[in-house]
Amino acid sequence: MSKNNWLPLLILLLGVGSCKKILDTKPDDFVSPENYYNTEKDLNAALTGVYDVLGAGSMWGNTLHVDWAFGSDEGYFAQSFLQAGLLVYNYDPANAQVLQVWRNLYFGINRANLLLENINKATGIDSAQREAIRGEALFLRAYYYFLLVSNWGDVPLKLQSTVSVTDVALTRTPASEVYAQIIKDMTTAESLVKTATSLGAGGRVSKTTVEGMLARVCLYMAGNPLNDATKYAEALSWASKVKASGEHTLNPDFKQVFINYIRDIYDVKESMWEVEFYGNGLNDAYQEFGNVGSFLGIQCTDVNIGYAYTIIIGVERLFKAFQGQDLRRDWALAPYKWIGIPGVKTATSATAFYDRNCGKFRRDVLDASVRKNNNNTSTNWPLLRYADVLLMLAEAENEVNGPTTVAYDAINEVRKRAYGSDQRVATITITNQGAGYTTPPIISIAPGTGTAAANNVATATATITAGRVTGITIASPGAFYSAAPLITITGGGGTGATATATITPINDANLTPGLSKVDFRTAVQQERYRELCFEGNRKYDLNRWNIFLPTMKAVELEFATAPSTNRFGAVAFRNIQQRHLLLPIPTADLSVNKSLTQNPGW
Repeated sequence: MSKNNWLPLLILLLGVGSCKKILDTKPDDFVSPENYYNTEKDLNAALTGVYDVLGAGSMWGNTLHVDWAFGSDEGYFAQSFLQAGLLVYNYDPANAQVLQVWRNLYFGINRANLLLENINKATGIDSAQREAIRGEALFLRAYYYFLLVSNWGDVPLKLQSTVSVTDVALTRTPASEVYAQIIKDMTTAESLVKTATSLGAGGRVSKTTVEGMLARVCLYMAGNPLNDATKYAEALSWASKVKASGEHTLNPDFKQVFINYIRDIYDVKESMWEVEFYGNGLNDAYQEFGNVGSFLGIQCTDVNIGYAYTIIIGVERLFKAFQGQDLRRDWALAPYKWIGIPGVKTATSATAFYDRNCGKFRRDVLDASVRKNNNNTSTNWPLLRYADVLLMLAEAENEVNGPTTVAYDAINEVRKRAYGSDQRVATITITNQGAGYTTPPIISIAPGTGTAAANNVATATATITAGRVTGITIASPGAFYSAAPLITITGGGGTGATATATITPINDANLTPGLSKVDFRTAVQQERYRELCFEGNRKYDLNRWNIFLPTMKAVELEFATAPSTNRFGAVAFRNIQQRHLLLPIPTADLSVNKSLTQNPGW
């Protein structure tokens, strides 16, 4: 940062950082530590300021979930006219987004440092509540350092708040030492924060959130570039604690997980930590909106349905990674778009591998009464899900003990949800062809059992010959069927046609024991690809597995067989180089802090 930037930033950093005015005492130009941190209300407001960084536009509000998160083998940047920026690996150390994220992370760290330094000043506060606030602040400081070290490598480690505009001569601390501090802070926090059940909302850090994130941190340390294999055992321990807590279970319906994020419904059993947003920038008294779903959603220009720019489109290898009748595919990669105004739902061809939008955060599931804005949404962003913890548990167990029953049970718990319980519609047999049909009638299939069945109803289409129904083709087998569903045939100008269905077990949900350690490792890597795609984890997974560059270059080669209109999407995969394993230190900071050094290749 330049010195000119530090003075106003210092004022902000010495302040609370909350979105609300919370102090009436003098001086009223900014909040100083001497005049604050005196009550429980002050501490909670200061903690809100530490959290608030997560939802900034240059954090998870926009940059981190779009420009920052992609450039992996999940999808490609769908704007052919733009050939520069983070998404296409064409940027330099002066890039504004790189600087903004770097600044915001240190903003959050400084706010946490201020709170930790002054937390004991407050009076009239229960000691357990004070310690819970301390735990959350420690965790958030560690999390911001985790984002820094995993993106930039060696970074300045600053554990005291900024007190002077000249306090900028900081050297880069080795990544191993930064990680050690992260582990220390998070481990301390784990014993202080509240449980997920007591909090009741995924926006706050709970005990199992800390444990789950510690598992993630340890897996990063075990992989490239630190390659500290001893951390696999620690990752296993932390992930096992989450499972043993009994606090979390998978939502039985994969789709509902994301519908909950879109509709602002808390599900702390599955969603262990999320960035919370509120409002859409139109008529809200309080606004804390993001862009989740508008920049990363299903193509639509009708604001009444849910405007989306379609910036990210999936690639062929992601589509083909979904096996058999995996329910996740058509939710992660939407099989339709909305065309025109008013929007008309238009199917995407099953073989259009380079034309499927990200569908996880689709805005069209919002209630019709919710007024929509082109850019702004209140959709929350997932930072940690229980499914992720189960897959980390499977991975760590395999690395420590090989593919044991513990490893298989963890990965298969995720896979069973993906395949929609045990049974689906297998066949539909016409029992009476009826007569008088001038157009194909509508085939209605009753849903299965349980709350998840409503989102996973089987569908089918009919064909007619000489006025009779002569064929019924299953378009989707649905899921969660415990008995053969009722088939109803209506419309088409005719009468009398009837049909019956049968259901059959799914045989490919569970991984069968007998895989080697190497093959099980590959299975976990692919399961993470399918389960967590478009949630901002993939690039980091590929990097820690030390397969990022070869994977990206393999996707570049695959684009040679893509339709000619989509081949521009190979630009990111073509541009990727060794230097992109780490981000550049921002030019603005190098210019003012002569103690900093640049990352290799930049």
